[in-house]
Amino acid sequence: MPRLTSHHGARTSVYWWTEEIAELRTSCKRAQTALRGTRAAALRSIRAGTFRQEKRTLRKAINASKRRCTEKLATTLETKEMTAKPTLEVDAVNQKQEKKIQSVSSFQYNRCGREHRRRMCPAFNKECEKC
Repeated sequence: MPRLTSHHGARTSVYWWTEEIAELRTSCKRAQTALRGTRAAALRSIRAGTFRQEKRTLRKAINASKRRCTEKLATTLETKEMTAKPTLEVDAVNQKQEKKIQSVSSFQYNRCGREHRRRMCPAFNKECEKC
């Protein structure tokens, strides 16, 4: 009977992944595997150098790809910002939020008759002088 496979460990692709990076990763993994299987000291140092070089090349390609994708996204967003016009709905929401912030920041209290933030009243937790 065949084994059941799960997609629990499956990963989604990342935005910067390319075929070039896939090939570089394969060669880097191949160099790493060759290094692990080597016992002779002289051959091991040569393969370690090869692995370091492959890893460095892979890292540079990944960073360059991320930089390219980030720049592409930034230009796309700048273009959208320049062409976008604020709508009345957005303005109305912003005005509501401003009113809400103003109402939360200060209150008119009955005990002292002044406006201040919550729990900052000079009469908070004190008895009335008339009582």
